[in-house]
Amino acid sequence: SGAVPEEVVAAAWRGDEAAVLAWLEDGGGRVNARFECVFSNCPEGGMTLLILAMTRGREGLVEALLQRGADVSLQTSHGTTALMVAAAYGHEKLVELALRHGVEINQRCGSSSGTMLMYAAYFNRPAVVLRLLRAGADTKLRAVNGHSALQFAKEQGHAACVEAFRQ
Repeated sequence: SGAVPEEVVAAAWRGDEAAVLAWLEDGGGRVNARFECVFSNCPEGGMTLLILAMTRGREGLVEALLQRGADVSLQTSHGTTALMVAAAYGHEKLVELALRHGVEINQRCGSSSGTMLMYAAYFNRPAVVLRLLRAGADTKLRAVNGHSALQFAKEQGHAACVEAFRQ
């Protein structure tokens, strides 16, 4: 059927890598299967296990899913991607992990057409901003509203992020 059983979603939420991997390996589950997320801070459709694991900062599970071919470019019904979430939540190690797995650093996400750098700047994640800049993120790109990542940081009053752009 391709659906992700509720108990597997709950296991991913908890970071229970063994339960998720058992479903993938023994139960014939698909690593990029979609599901509705019913937890309070992710009320989105079209969720994937990778996006959920990124949201929760589950490094071991993220690594395991990427090794099994999880697609980092998939978006939820709201346009959210795994990397958007990792950048917005400040999960620097997960951003690094995804970059090592070949994610497109300037991928545009959602209706805002934002990038990981824009989300990190907007949500005041200076370590992630610095990591993305060092990896070659394009500072000239603009979201639908015409703002660059640096403008988002300035508008939000995120001095540490603004400083990261100067380094």
